[in-house]
Amino acid sequence: VYNPMGYYARQLLYSTQVLKMMRKTIEACPFPIHDMIGVHIRSRAVKSELERTSSKQVVHHQQHSQSEEGNDINKTLAAEEMYGSEGYNIAEHWRSQTNAFAFINQISAMNSISYSYFVTSDDPAAVEILKARFDSQIFTAERPDCGLPRETRCVQYALVDMV
Repeated sequence: VYNPMGYYARQLLYSTQVLKMMRKTIEACPFPIHDMIGVHIRSRAVKSELERTSSKQVVHHQQHSQSEEGNDINKTLAAEEMYGSEGYNIAEHWRSQTNAFAFINQISAMNSISYSYFVTSDDPAAVEILKARFDSQIFTAERPDCGLPRETRCVQYALVDMV
């Protein structure tokens, strides 16, 4: 599926640090990267990104409710404030479409052991799900546990993986 976002991401000018990270990732691949199919699993809910942040928005909303359900609603409200309501809904929609199980279905439909996949994810468990199913067809670069909130280097790794 053609995605214009990928085209524009490849047109960016990258910092020296990101270029070094790209080179290191490419050199670590067991196969030529141009022969691999890229898979980027983005499965964490937007509001989960707020779980360990000290954002003033989250603190403000959490002061109004201490219940589990209230906390969940408050995280959603904080995420909507950060992304905007439309942006929040778009992000949630795409993340629900790009979980590990969606890619299992796509890879299975391709039904060929001759393909290799470069897999990245916001959740290491998602990569393990694909490795368990497709074993030697899956390659992933070593990445630090970025956790939350996301640090600059984690955003740089995400850019490297996306491009």
